[in-house]
Amino acid sequence: MRPYERWPTIWQFFIALDEDWQDSSPSEEHALIAATAGYSEAAMTEALREWHEAFDGADDATVEDIVADFNPSYDPTAKFGGYRGWAEWVRAHLDRELGERRASC
Repeated sequence: MRPYERWPTIWQFFIALDEDWQDSSPSEEHALIAATAGYSEAAMTEALREWHEAFDGADDATVEDIVADFNPSYDPTAKFGGYRGWAEWVRAHLDRELGERRASC
């Protein structure tokens, strides 16, 4: 089973940054926010659970394999310093978004 099949919810967060994100969003942050605006709190929680299952304890080669399978058209090197940096950025976004949703309840 490929990573995007094993962790389909978190895959959506990585696919949000496709090669054409600049055509519809002013920044990568806005692209991710727009792509996930309709997600329920339950879906965001599932994405975070999948993130931890995929990346906790993974070495750099495994992180690169997973992330490259999630979105092979995007090179995270310039913006995030590599695949692990991108994965950590996605996790930080999930943590922040869930925190904001829980605080507003």
